Amino acid sequence: DDLADYVKKVISDKELWESYHKWRNDEDALAAFESAYEFTRSNPSCRMCRWAYAKKYGLGWDHGKQQVRSMKVPKEKFCTSADHALVSKPFSEHWVTRSEQGETVFEEDSDGEQCSSLQADGDIEVDSFKGHRRVVQHDGVTDFIISDITKDQADTDVILRLKFPGVRNPDGACFYNTHTLVSTTRGSMISSATIQDDQIKVTILANWKTSVTSTGEGV
Repeated sequence: DDLADYVKKVISDKELWESYHKWRNDEDALAAFESAYEFTRSNPSCRMCRWAYAKKYGLGWDHGKQQVRSMKVPKEKFCTSADHALVSKPFSEHWVTRSEQGETVFEEDSDGEQCSSLQADGDIEVDSFKGHRRVVQHDGVTDFIISDITKDQADTDVILRLKFPGVRNPDGACFYNTHTLVSTTRGSMISSATIQDDQIKVTILANWKTSVTSTGEGV
């Protein structure tokens, strides 16, 4: 009854009636409305196809516009440093040893880089750790093949630190052992972690038993 009475009041009061239509002349309100419902200009079936395509190929998805968007971490960009062929794009590769004496980082000797190949080979030597690693980039997946490993000090941890610039990793956005969501016969011999923000998801998968942890910058 109260609602009906108020509707009658609005109908009989021209100034009150027009107050409910001020938004029609408000450019900011109109722009916000058009932006929120812009996606309805395309057919629902087309939007579903776009979403399925983005999910299948690991592309970005704009929920507001309901369309594929460019990747925050570009899949087609692969660069390595000039001297030791460490990955510099789309993420940066850092080898670290950690002991009671602190951390030692395998440093580059120059700022140059090359982006003409999707593969890289290089030897890694940090304190007592030595090894060789080959990196291959394909379809948005980066494979690290690590071999010829020697480590003289048993109490030294060796860390492969990958930093993803621009990927926010707020509390609760890191998920461990995500590989267990898919059935596998490899079991405990695989370790994994996934970090995710509102625009990108990065998964690290190791085919040996190891510890995968996350910081604010990467995995």
